Amino acid sequence: MADVAQWLRVQLDAGAAPIPMPAWHKGYCMEPYVEDGRCLTCGADEDPDDVTYQERSPQALREVDAKRRVLERMAGVLERGWDYYESDTVIDLARETLLDLASAYSERPGYAEVLASVE
Repeated sequence: MADVAQWLRVQLDAGAAPIPMPAWHKGYCMEPYVEDGRCLTCGADEDPDDVTYQERSPQALREVDAKRRVLERMAGVLERGWDYYESDTVIDLARETLLDLASAYSERPGYAEVLASVE
């Protein structure tokens, strides 16, 4: 489960990082569709070196922080283990909670591998 916790920390870091936005799109280009280096929505040519970063919304950052707190609590339960809690129910709950948190990122690289390490 340590692998799941570590992988999930990386996903949460990515969820809190600023979003790269191609600066070459015109202000009205709300749905860029790029093909062959040109945006078919606004007509701008791609310049991969011209990128700005948009901060995440305060709500998105609070959600990431809340998930981090849950993650650290559950990882702590699993680290202390059965000798500390003397309850399989607590350990199972912590394990299931971590797996539930990780499932939100199931489309990301490494998910299947980290899940396989648990079984």
